Amino acid sequence: MIPLSGDIKDMTVPWLLQDLRTGKKTGTVVMTRDHEIMKIFLQDGDVLFASSNQEEDRLGEFLLRTEKITQAQFDKASETVIKTRKKLGAVLFEMGALSAHGLVTEVKLQVKDIILKLFSWRDGSYLFDGAPLPAAEIIPLHMSTGDLIIEGIRGIDWQVIRKSLPPLKTVIRPASDPSHLFQNAHLDPDQHTVLPLIDGNKNIEEICRLSGIGDFNTLKAIYALLSLKIVELGGITTEEERKFTRDVVHETIASEQKDATKP
Repeated sequence: MIPLSGDIKDMTVPWLLQDLRTGKKTGTVVMTRDHEIMKIFLQDGDVLFASSNQEEDRLGEFLLRTEKITQAQFDKASETVIKTRKKLGAVLFEMGALSAHGLVTEVKLQVKDIILKLFSWRDGSYLFDGAPLPAAEIIPLHMSTGDLIIEGIRGIDWQVIRKSLPPLKTVIRPASDPSHLFQNAHLDPDQHTVLPLIDGNKNIEEICRLSGIGDFNTLKAIYALLSLKIVELGGITTEEERKFTRDVVHETIASEQKDATKP
């Protein structure tokens, strides 16, 4: 567990979000860097919404940047917002610039864009506030914290990942708490390849040698699995525990593969 307030460092964002997911926390994570203030709203550990005080992160600017609306539509909608005090998304829907489904999709992408930016922060401060969520500030979207962590890690600089990993001779094992294995996070192919090799007996160097996907991809997969707390540092000493964790990992992968085939 990391503290609920402190300085942002290399692994702060994925570790903090995963700790809050594990603890099923409801509240607001406030992250501050210079004049930037980002907020992530969580309910029972899952991301509900996010906001930013930066103009470039506002919905209208995001839709312009991603070419979902034109400058003319943006200008017209902005004028209506000033006159009516309605939210921009509602105005764009009323104008016919976005469908209801399209609006929800774009707001989710905007929220994801805000959160993924935080994974690149190497300084600043964070605070978790467990006060009741400000209903007027949020649109409940219910996004998978695990999937956001996986996607955020993909954009992290390799040097940060390498520096944050334990020594290569470190033995790693599947999580001793099976609830960490069964979570709403969809592993990528490299993570699926590496997870069965993590048995509480092999060290990281041995796993790299056996994976067949190269050291770089293996270490990135291990970093992600550690961030999600699906695996942890340490070995397994008894055959009974080794069999149990092997069966749980097998069931986890089978469950993911089953979910992947659903329409």
